[in-house]
This record gives sequence, structure tokens and C-alpha cells, in this order.
Amino acid sequence: MPKSFTLRGGPDFDFTAVATSHGWSMLEPYAYDHAAKRLDGVLGTVARRPLGFSVRGVDRGVCVTLHREVSPRMRDRARVAVSRMLSFDISLAAFHAHCRRHPPLRWIARQRMGRMLRAETLFEDLAKTLMTTNCTWTGTVSMVQRAVAIFGRVGDRERRAFPDPESLANAGPERLREELRVGYRAGPLCHLARQAADGALAGFETLESQELAQNLRSLPGFGEYAASSSLLVMGRPDYQIVDSWALARAAEQHGAGRRITPARLRRIYAHHGEFRGLVAWFDLRPG
Repeated sequence: MPKSFTLRGGPDFDFTAVATSHGWSMLEPYAYDHAAKRLDGVLGTVARRPLGFSVRGVDRGVCVTLHREVSPRMRDRARVAVSRMLSFDISLAAFHAHCRRHPPLRWIARQRMGRMLRAETLFEDLAKTLMTTNCTWTGTVSMVQRAVAIFGRVGDRERRAFPDPESLANAGPERLREELRVGYRAGPLCHLARQAADGALAGFETLESQELAQNLRSLPGFGEYAASSSLLVMGRPDYQIVDSWALARAAEQHGAGRRITPARLRRIYAHHGEFRGLVAWFDLRPG
């Protein structure tokens, strides 16, 4: 069985745009090589031993190379996992058509942007989001590195997968606080892991955005920032981030440094309708 396979997207798919869409490519077990335009990772759910892989872009798709021979069943599971990671389930046709109708947004369509890099599982996405709250990016990178190094299972080429929820839940909040140095996030992270291990996150991704946002905000440690950031990664372009970061950026972008209220921030992007959240993110993000 060949170790490589191809996944094809539509004309709006661009591998580099997805791989570099936000900071996930800098968090283990991902490693992105900018020169080679290659994303390496480790799949923890498709086989008993974590499976390493590499992804490179091809015309309107990607070539995925697995780091060892696996059965056809495991190969199919890897195909599903990588498809989730690269947001192959999301069509950008309507979003890009909207961008083309608004001159300041046309660059987004030209660069085929709009998909977000996701983790292998929803649990991993949420756990990493929790580790971005109230800290620097350097702090996030360090917390994730420790989680993978201490609790991740070893796979191909001695690289580790992201910890499975059972391992973090069974460790307990005190050990997570001490060994991962995650501070107040230890309790919420342990709770999230237990929820995932018990299957309580199943079905989250099928919910409508507003209901999904409510469910996310009900999780310990998930305020407006964590919930709205998670929705963006999950491909919900309608849910707009309205938190202290967004308000501060909007004051710089649209208020000449003067304070902007949440209501005004929503009005600024209201005419973008179902795409208001994604448009706001592109407009407000630095650079």
C-alpha cells in the first residue's frame, strides 16, 4: 500500500493559505517548514501507535505522505483526519464572491484565504485555545510543548502526538498545574478533557453557531474570546469576535484611537451578513 495519497479541493483551495492561516502551525505536534512549504504532524487517533505524516501542496489540493506503512483502514482514517485539519469540508465560493464585491476584501479571494488550520480533533482545538487565554504567545507555545512532551504518546521518528483526553483527565488538575505550568487553566483543562473522554463534545460541530457559542461558553475557562476564537477555527464565518482584543483593534482601525462599544463594533461589520465574523477577523488582525 503506497504511503502517499492526494486530497483534492476546489478552485478556492490553497494549502499554504490554510497552513499559515493562524498560529496552530507553530504548535506541536505540528511543524511547518516555510522554505519547503511542508506541514509535518502526528496523528494520535488513527492507529494504536501515533502516525507521523507530511503534507505538501499540489494544484487545488495536497499530497499527504505517511511516515510508515499502514492498513487500508488506517489509511482511510488518516485521510479523514487530514481532511479535517485542512478544513476540506468548507466551501469558500460564497465568501470569496462576497469579497470580490467589496474592493478592500478582494485580496482575500485572490489569495484563496478563509479556511483555518484545525487540529486532529475538536478536543485538541479547544485545549489549545484554552492555553492561549490571558497569556503571551510564547507562553502558549511552552504550555503546548510541555503537554505533548509529558503526556503525548510516541510515534514515528520519535515525535509525539497531542495528549488524548483520557491521559489529561486522569492526571488531575494538580498534576497539570505543576507539570504543565498552566496556572488557573489546570482545572478547566482537566474538565474539558473529562468531557471529551466521556463523549460530551460529540455533536458540538453540528450545532448552529449561536447554540454552539452558548455550549462553548458553558465550559469552564471559556469566555467570549475562547468561544469566538474556537468558532472561527471551526469554520463559522458568521460569529463575530467581540472581546477586549477586538474592541482595542477596532479603536485603532476605525475609531482613531477612541473607545468603540460592542454595539458599534457589531454595526461596523453588520453589512457583511453571514460573513461578518470572518471579515472582522481579517480586518482586525495585525499585519
